[in-house]
Amino acid sequence: MPLRRLPGLRLALRRRSRARAKRACRRVAKALISAPRAPRRVRVSSSTRRATHWCSSARRRITNASGRCWLQRVGTGPNVSPAGGGIPIGATGFNYVLLNGVGDVRVILNAFAQNNHLSVLSTPRVLAKSGSEARIEVGTEVPVITSQGSTNTIQNAGTTGILQSIDYRKTGVLLTVRPVIHSGNRIELTVSQEVSAALPNSTPGISSPLIQNRNISTDLTLSDGQTVMIGGMISESRTADDTGVPYLKDVPGLGLLFRNQSLTRERTELLVFITPYVISNDIDSVAITEQFRGQMRAWPVPSTNLRW
Repeated sequence: MPLRRLPGLRLALRRRSRARAKRACRRVAKALISAPRAPRRVRVSSSTRRATHWCSSARRRITNASGRCWLQRVGTGPNVSPAGGGIPIGATGFNYVLLNGVGDVRVILNAFAQNNHLSVLSTPRVLAKSGSEARIEVGTEVPVITSQGSTNTIQNAGTTGILQSIDYRKTGVLLTVRPVIHSGNRIELTVSQEVSAALPNSTPGISSPLIQNRNISTDLTLSDGQTVMIGGMISESRTADDTGVPYLKDVPGLGLLFRNQSLTRERTELLVFITPYVISNDIDSVAITEQFRGQMRAWPVPSTNLRW
């Protein structure tokens, strides 16, 4: 074991015991090199954004020339993998793309934001030790009735008592990550992302809310600072409207002249951007903290001049 592998270490050996000392130094160097080190950390930044594309057809005719109302391919930068291939959003459901620079992420986001088709839902960040799991939850616990029954006990108002078992369902943004750092700052990342919300329930006899849940779980291998964009959590709604002149629009045959039929379709897709950063020492940790502080200073300050 050469001593040069321990930088900064200098030993002065006597000429008589040089051979014995060299053997001892090799054993010491081997023990120092194989000694356990503090595991490195990884900061995982996740950004969940909602991209919406809608179109309407009057009298059942699609106004779009291509006849498609879905999110089209955007972005053809050379740093997109594959190069020049674009971003296959909304084509087959689940898609992903690797982005090699922050500028490419901005290009993709600006392409959607130009037509107000993009809104930010959450940007959670979490710091995890290599080989350990980290979890962040931002949301609300919603009460959900799991069972219900009645008793023979008569209440004060003369009604039968009702027994209910209530459980609390976590909703909001839930992010769970488990990074493992390999050689060359390659990061093996196990990530689970969930975006859920409570919705009104119109089912008769059921007072518990509906839980809209969209989640994704995957295993990735990324480089330090590389971004992966995952899409495919899609929801679609259709709305049909029939408007026109009262009474006249209902006349058979002639009513077509006084009637306007339209069909609106809205397709929403959640885009999840995940970027891991390796933190090797305290200097990297301080740099990331200062970067986040700078972003906070750039946030708009609420105005104190309130107008009624």
